[in-house]
Amino acid sequence: MKHSELGSVQSTTSMPTAYHPRVIVTILAFAALSGLWFGAWRLGQWSVVDARPDFGEPPATTNEPQYQTLEDGAVIFANGEAVLVEREKLAAAGEDFVFADLAAMEIVVWREGAPAKAFPIKARGEEGSFFETPNGVYKIRSREENHFSSIGEVWMPWSMHFYGNYFIHGWPYYPSGAPVADTYSGGCIRLSTADSEELFRETKNGMPVLVYAGHATPADAGAYFRRVGTDGRPAPAPAISAPSVLAVDFETGRVLFEREREAVRPIASVTKLMTALVAIESINRFKEIRIPANALDYPGHVQGIEAGEIFRSQDLLYPLLLESSNDVAELYPRHGWRFVDTMNQKAAAIGMHRTTFADASGIGAQNVSTAEDIFKLLRFLSQHKKPIFDIAALREKSITSVNGERYTWINGNWRDDERFLGGKAGQSSAAGQTLAGVFRVRLSEGGTRSVAIIVLGSQDRTRDVEHVIDYLEENYVYGTVFAGDEPAAAPVRTGAAIYQSIGNGENIIEEQPAD
Repeated sequence: MKHSELGSVQSTTSMPTAYHPRVIVTILAFAALSGLWFGAWRLGQWSVVDARPDFGEPPATTNEPQYQTLEDGAVIFANGEAVLVEREKLAAAGEDFVFADLAAMEIVVWREGAPAKAFPIKARGEEGSFFETPNGVYKIRSREENHFSSIGEVWMPWSMHFYGNYFIHGWPYYPSGAPVADTYSGGCIRLSTADSEELFRETKNGMPVLVYAGHATPADAGAYFRRVGTDGRPAPAPAISAPSVLAVDFETGRVLFEREREAVRPIASVTKLMTALVAIESINRFKEIRIPANALDYPGHVQGIEAGEIFRSQDLLYPLLLESSNDVAELYPRHGWRFVDTMNQKAAAIGMHRTTFADASGIGAQNVSTAEDIFKLLRFLSQHKKPIFDIAALREKSITSVNGERYTWINGNWRDDERFLGGKAGQSSAAGQTLAGVFRVRLSEGGTRSVAIIVLGSQDRTRDVEHVIDYLEENYVYGTVFAGDEPAAAPVRTGAAIYQSIGNGENIIEEQPAD
């Protein structure tokens, strides 16, 4: 027989315990009151409302910093031009919104369709870094008088969260109370603390936030000349197995060679370039991700990673891009809200209008794009998220997991070749062999040009790319040595060979804003 303070158990077997009804009521009431007390205590721990504009004593807290996941609701990505279009729409409708002009370093509150109050921006995410603040149309998802950043481990007074890891806030300071140096930025939009407080009081949850980071100015298209025969005809196209091929000057967007560049085809693991982009923009870079057992069941599992191993989110980009890990690709959607939907939104914003993603790994035949769209993604990464592009160029990378295990991943996208500047390969039964890469191609006597080469549906991508490079080096010259006052289409004789200008400002691929 066992006894308790609230009643007696009739047997030590699994027979149910019988309590007096008044005792049950007492228990339930006690539990309810305890739950309310505990909930209120935790709410107090999570909701820090003590702002310190003068960097005084930081608010006391005993809780560990919490990672904030993306809240429910649509996120609309856009390039710079599309943001300006949206601003005009909101202004015409007489809406209230916030417009952050990162090019002019100014944030403006619009009231009833007209600018009402402007504040100078003190800092923004460094252009081209992981922390670059992205163009986009967002909304204020939450507001806190003081938010603790789990990335920078700093307090951010008068914070307004608008997307992923990005906030508008006042001058951050460390738990010691010391202000953060003006050279530090984690990608958020920083105001003075006084201005941030004023903006905070001018805004509310759900208010649209437009972030305009400008748009890249197209580089000078330069002068390209193509070798032609005495009859004025160019050399025959190279023998290539891929039905879709595109070779483009990576700096200028000049198309040098193409075949069905707008044809929609499965792209296999080239998908992972977009997976990496969305992961770095929407998931805390330093969030610790545990490898679950069922994540290792996907085809394309990277050997050596065991269930229970823990990595920081950003470190998983290396097996994702270097060894095309499908298990890592399928992990990211578990930690980012509506991850694949966001991949499609980002594609539309970049101008990839013929691209659709159905999963994060590229396993499915429904992941489709065009050679032209893939070029736009490559150049976007190079211009706006250069660290991702740089990862894809590494020959190998060693990382120590949070558990202390050492891993080394080898780049399997292209052989060890100094011409290869980065990219991603893929292969599946539906897609055949695919590759989106950037290569150094010798297009003048004294130097090389960076040329993006995309092949889709290839039977032998290595052979196809080599044939494209050979064709370009034998038939194209870049520079101003032949340039002058000759008409664009006039052939220029240079001794034994004849070259013809392919014109400037023609057949250039540029970023197209979303509608």
